[in-house]
Amino acid sequence: MTPAEAAQLSHAHENTVALVLADLSDNPGDGAYGDATDVLSALMSDGGENILLGALYDPVAVAMVAQARVGASLELSLGGHSVPEYGGAPPVVTAQVRALSDGNFICDGPMWNRVVHSFGAAVILQVSGVISLKSFKHLRTAYAPYAARIALVDGGGLASPRSGA
Repeated sequence: MTPAEAAQLSHAHENTVALVLADLSDNPGDGAYGDATDVLSALMSDGGENILLGALYDPVAVAMVAQARVGASLELSLGGHSVPEYGGAPPVVTAQVRALSDGNFICDGPMWNRVVHSFGAAVILQVSGVISLKSFKHLRTAYAPYAARIALVDGGGLASPRSGA
């Protein structure tokens, strides 16, 4: 499924249960950078409301946002800095800061239960109002109990089967 098709599916999806869109092309476990933005851009353009994008790598944006306070709104270029020709260039977004974190967490799902992990400094931003994951290896185990549907999206990142990279 392309990012545009994912956005159309999201727009038509009944909002009472989760729709999980997994971008298989931007999985760092497969050698991608984790900062592809084509799926994000398509969802912001035509994806409806209540969108949650998981794990977008952008240390520059995190450093900028870390200077703000929770509740603040700011304009920034988000993701897409590593290799914009694979997965998309950084869209300029207006984001509201929802949370600031040191990035430490304890897994509580079926994978790695009670294992401590850290992403390093992390933020939660509200950009638009769909869950788009950056990995598809274990998502069925974690999200199938909550999702009405899980759809794989090829956002054109470095791990895309179409990339030839």
